[in-house]
Amino acid sequence: MWKKTAKCKYEAPKDPCVHKLLEQNLDAERCAIARYQQICEMTEGKDYVTFHMSREILEEEVEHEQEIEDYITDIEAAYNKK
Repeated sequence: MWKKTAKCKYEAPKDPCVHKLLEQNLDAERCAIARYQQICEMTEGKDYVTFHMSREILEEEVEHEQEIEDYITDIEAAYNKK
């Protein structure tokens, strides 16, 4: 039921490599961003409280996405220096 409603899948980590874990986390953040954008669109002008709560969560998810992208960039840069 949850997967159908959330439309985001969860995959248990299979590879302990930090880069792979970050990529998996990035996919999850992007799915969450898409869902909260949909909630904002559905509630804008109709449900003030839900809209603002969704928008705040969306902003946090976008920050998480940027942080993970930055981690990946730093790891790749460090790896390429070797």
